[in-house]
Amino acid sequence: VSLQVDPWNLDRFQKLCKELLLLGVHLPYWRDWMHSEVSIFLLPEILHTLHKLFFDHILTWCKEVVGNEELDARYKAHHKRIGVRHFASGVSHVKQMTGREHRDIQRTIVAMIAGAAPSAMVQSIRALIDFIYLAQRPVHTELSIRNMEASLAEFHATKNAIIAAGARRGKKTVKEDFNIPKLELLLSFAHAIKNSGGLLQYTADVSERLLKTHCKTPFTRTSRQRDFTQQIVRLLDREERMRSFDLYLLLRQHKEPLVNATSDEARILYTDPTMGWVSRIAPSEQHRFNAPRPIHNHFANGFISDGAEVALSVTVAPDRSRLSLVETIGMYALPDFATKVQEYIARCTGDANSVNPILQRFSNVKVWYKFRVQQCSTSSTILPSQAVQALPPSPSFPLGHCDAVLLNTDGQSEHNPQYSVAQVRVIFQLTPPARSKDKLPDFLALPLLYIQPFDITATPDDQPHTRLWMLKRSFSEPRRPGSARAGLVIPLTEVTQPVDLVPIFGASVDRTVTAATSQEVYDEFFLNYYTDKECFNALYEPMDVEDRV
Repeated sequence: VSLQVDPWNLDRFQKLCKELLLLGVHLPYWRDWMHSEVSIFLLPEILHTLHKLFFDHILTWCKEVVGNEELDARYKAHHKRIGVRHFASGVSHVKQMTGREHRDIQRTIVAMIAGAAPSAMVQSIRALIDFIYLAQRPVHTELSIRNMEASLAEFHATKNAIIAAGARRGKKTVKEDFNIPKLELLLSFAHAIKNSGGLLQYTADVSERLLKTHCKTPFTRTSRQRDFTQQIVRLLDREERMRSFDLYLLLRQHKEPLVNATSDEARILYTDPTMGWVSRIAPSEQHRFNAPRPIHNHFANGFISDGAEVALSVTVAPDRSRLSLVETIGMYALPDFATKVQEYIARCTGDANSVNPILQRFSNVKVWYKFRVQQCSTSSTILPSQAVQALPPSPSFPLGHCDAVLLNTDGQSEHNPQYSVAQVRVIFQLTPPARSKDKLPDFLALPLLYIQPFDITATPDDQPHTRLWMLKRSFSEPRRPGSARAGLVIPLTEVTQPVDLVPIFGASVDRTVTAATSQEVYDEFFLNYYTDKECFNALYEPMDVEDRV
């Protein structure tokens, strides 16, 4: 190409290169590096390869087939959870998104298009999402790499369904090829991981964030002349010197050594060592230092879940206290609440005759509207806690606003004989009346949950297209029309993690359903394990090779 066109005539040179499917780089920077292999040291990049591939192509395919209005309606009706992005205006109107928003849409895309897109296309999309999640694992094994390669192979084996559905569209006509450079790059992921380890450590997320905090924001404080680079460096240098001087003065004022001694059992985990240092010597001075929000360590003073390394916590002061059982029943519209409390007491004591005396001694009820769940990552790092809500009916949420959780199933306890997933309806604890000196028995010492469980109707092996567990609400008398939902009372420590449930919308979502009612109106759901990477790593089950096509 260089012999035909002058490389410095960029327009003509680039045009000819594109016609020959070449990148158009005339003088690569490694051209003088002897014995270098570019395919080894140039690693795939997760942010601009995987997440950009999703937004530029996968999401576009889904919009073409499902339709913008239908896809938006499904995202609008999705149940809101604290800490999880909710797209109240849908996803079709946004022309440019950040990497964070790309990931937020990825979390639910498989469940959202199920029923509205052809099953074969859903399988192809799901295979690519599996690949994206598997490629982001911090630690890889030979098995995880094989699963990643198998997911990519499954996509290529089923990708014709995307073309058959008319999803690959150009400016004028439907495309019948997959000539996508980012898609071709996926073939190099397994080789790169074997050579250089997990790719998550090389992602550009950190540098993209620093571009904003250390370049774009300081730029607004410069004169915006040609020497703006030097001005930005001087600004950052001065800020760092001022921060160090402020810390030095603080340590001297409190006569503390200039060595930061940390504790492994701290109740608060600071991502910035300086903030951890300041919090110990002068907590009231923390406002003088800017730093990322710290992580509260609930393992230090919370409740530890049975059979799992999970910490759970409620606030010291409940949201409501000194309620009677009757008031609690009316507040949450749960007619069988008192009956289920009685069953729990009888189950714990083994004596049905002890129920009434215990309820007479501990007749008050205090309730919380949420509790927190904290897990450890696969690398034993304590993760930020997640909130699980159980709000009673109100004008904003006429049917209540209650999240779902995964229950401990490692060794089914007497409190949970058969269920794996349930919706938390009430977070409560029985207490003695005011001025009473009665001590709570062990089985009432922990906060309790009134839950409404789900039955598993299909496993990932039963339907290879979404490979999501399918759930259905459990009823007290399943064969009787209009039967009430099943319910039971369990200790808080039976919870292992929050989970995301997406209603099985079918071919079209009911337009009268909103985010405030979808969790209550629908009875059948997908257990969406793409909600976060820890949930995916815990619940993902690879498909057998012979079943992938």
